[in-house]
Amino acid sequence: MCIRYICILILLAATFDAAAQQNDDNSFAGKGAVFVYSSLLPDTLKTNLLLQRREHGGSEMWTTVRTYTAISNAADVMDRYEEARQLFPEYDMRFDAGEAWRRWQLYQTFDSLLNEVSYIPGQMAFGIVLADTSVVAGKTYQYRVQKQGEAEAEANRRTGNWVSYPAVIQAPAPRLLQRQTERDAILLQWYSTGIIPSDKFLVYRASGNDTAFERIDVFAGAQQRGDTTVYIVHDTKVLFSEMYRYYITPVNLFGGGGNIVSDTVPATCMNPQQLLTPQYVRADENIAKKAIEVRFLLPDQDYIGSVHIMRSLSFDEGYEEVGIATPEDTLFADFRIVPGRKYYYYLQMTDKMGRNSARSVKTFGLLQDTLNDAPARFVQAVRTPAGIQVTWENPPDTGVVSGYYVYRKTGDAENFERISTLLPVADSINTFIDSSRTLQPSLLYVYSVASENLSNKVSQHSVPAYVTGIQAGNTVILPTPRDVKVLLSNKSARLLWYDMKLLNTNLSFYNIYRKGDGVQDFRPVATRYPAAFTAFTDTTVEEGTGYIYAMECADDDGHTSAQAITEVLNMPASQLLPPDVAATVEDAAVLLTWEQVTDTRVSQLGVYRYAKGGEPEKIATVRVNDLRFKDAGVKKGNTYYYYLQSDNVKASQLATSNTAYVVYE
Repeated sequence: MCIRYICILILLAATFDAAAQQNDDNSFAGKGAVFVYSSLLPDTLKTNLLLQRREHGGSEMWTTVRTYTAISNAADVMDRYEEARQLFPEYDMRFDAGEAWRRWQLYQTFDSLLNEVSYIPGQMAFGIVLADTSVVAGKTYQYRVQKQGEAEAEANRRTGNWVSYPAVIQAPAPRLLQRQTERDAILLQWYSTGIIPSDKFLVYRASGNDTAFERIDVFAGAQQRGDTTVYIVHDTKVLFSEMYRYYITPVNLFGGGGNIVSDTVPATCMNPQQLLTPQYVRADENIAKKAIEVRFLLPDQDYIGSVHIMRSLSFDEGYEEVGIATPEDTLFADFRIVPGRKYYYYLQMTDKMGRNSARSVKTFGLLQDTLNDAPARFVQAVRTPAGIQVTWENPPDTGVVSGYYVYRKTGDAENFERISTLLPVADSINTFIDSSRTLQPSLLYVYSVASENLSNKVSQHSVPAYVTGIQAGNTVILPTPRDVKVLLSNKSARLLWYDMKLLNTNLSFYNIYRKGDGVQDFRPVATRYPAAFTAFTDTTVEEGTGYIYAMECADDDGHTSAQAITEVLNMPASQLLPPDVAATVEDAAVLLTWEQVTDTRVSQLGVYRYAKGGEPEKIATVRVNDLRFKDAGVKKGNTYYYYLQSDNVKASQLATSNTAYVVYE
């Protein structure tokens, strides 16, 4: 008979979780209680049993938390079953206490009660599982079951494992694996990889816009596929027109755990093609924001996960996603546009299951620019055999330009005259040849180029370019610039001269050259300088340097005048700021250190040393950024003095640091 009861206990223990079997645990934290398997079979029905516990970190004494009296009739069995049902209401199974008690009395074995004790409420009804409902969260307990009147030594042999309340499931959160829908059912699957202590789980669901989830009783099961547990939910209690959200929480066999929450999965039985498409779709310009605003109204917000805004430059093809809106949005602002360009839009919804709906109607939007701030750049005009060639470069953003207009006027005229149609935009250098027969020799012409953007707005005139209409081959003698003077202006050199166009209208521009101290040849500093000006400022001069300037008149046919040479202009030099030097004894030498020198005119420093009563001697040349120098040529018993001096500048700019001294002993 003892062997039979052991076999029955093993059969019941098959419902234990795998980890518990390996550790021979008999106590488990569950929902609202700690559950303890009794090993006193079949005495569990015939004897008063004491469920005892002690607290981890507390007294070693055992405390009786509940006394289970012997069962004497079917009413006792039913009372225990109803108590168990309070802890496990989800077990809605038919339990006939009278029939079960009759079979127990007849056979006195659990073999006859396999249907009743195959689930936990039935096991509790017959005392196979005992429950401690007085547990406190955050505590750890140990249990034993003692027969009333039994010796302590015997009871201690049934001491169980330590168990913490509440139970914590140590497993990764289940992730969505698959989602399928039918007209009247939703099938969901989650997966979790690793060692899962139980394949039991609870299912929660929310409907529509409800934020509160409720536990639901649906068909649910788990499958083990290698090291992966697959949780399956089949919900047939659904409405075709309703949107649902689900999640699951793995628990142990006693309902403990619930700390791991799966992915929340939206699902509906509705076909996304039956969703109403966005209504009242239109695209309006917003000049203040420089954007096109796509406006719409979504009729079935509860089912929509996102709204995708599609855009193209063509009505029929080439649509790309330019933005995503939420179901609550009614407007999308498209800032990535070029004013003056027409854009076509349509909307497509994705439901909360990731399925796309039918697209909306198409609409178009156009933002017209009110200004054009992209004129042509670097306009030049040059006389050629074919006429006057005007060239210019594009603005940085050529995408906003539809073309250019070329304008011309004579040197003394006030207004420009447009002389071209709308010219296309070239990839690099734009070119236009003015071959008009009205061009007159020796007359100064001024050219300008304006752009037109996609909104048909014309920009301001570019910086003008000057050229004469003189024909090639004529003998031309240009006068030498007069009254050329060079003056000091702040930290720059400013040249002034007589207006040479008053003497010769063929003059197109000036060429200005310069040479500094120690330089033999003149070098250009400004070529093709407009003849309309009578002053030039050279901001590239350096302090402490003397400069001589040369200047000549020139025209577009390559003729130049004799050069006018200026007097020497000596640029004053500001005093250099010397560094502060410090001297210390270190490693059989004297270490000099100094601060960073910020004056870029100084790149080297001379290191000077002298003994008391002696003459300074230059002992080294160092880079200014070295910030340190070690003098190993010193002898003990002497006092040495050091200072630094700028080494690569003119004598007028020499700067000497402070003098530091050290006694070398």
